[in-house]
Amino acid sequence: MIRTNNVTANDNVYLNDHCPTDTKAKELDVLKLRKLLVKLGFNPIAEGTTFIIEEIKYTIENNIIEIKNLKQLYGISAQIHKISIENVQWNIKSAIKAMNRFADEELLKTVFYWYDSYKNVTPRFFMSTLIDYLNENFNEYKK
Repeated sequence: MIRTNNVTANDNVYLNDHCPTDTKAKELDVLKLRKLLVKLGFNPIAEGTTFIIEEIKYTIENNIIEIKNLKQLYGISAQIHKISIENVQWNIKSAIKAMNRFADEELLKTVFYWYDSYKNVTPRFFMSTLIDYLNENFNEYKK
């Protein structure tokens, strides 16, 4: 379960239970993540892209390995922006739908090792697999 006592925006996303002094075990370079998402077909200024970045950053920097419930993860962006979880969910689904249409298939196969060209990437598989990819390649995406 993801518990968020204190969530702030502007690339400073912390989990107080895990990092009591607001220090992070590892820092993800948001610019490098944004560039990867653009290569995957995401609009860099879309709200869904922003939400994905916030949630991925939060997850990676707080060493959350497994996502059991996307709504809990969506709650991070909902809390930051003071909007509903449904609004976050819709924006992320829309962003991933665009990725399914515009992404380079070879890049998808590189990032999403299970990618099958006959299926679309779902939000759940997207988030969990991208987190795995970033953890495995963290040296490339660290600050």
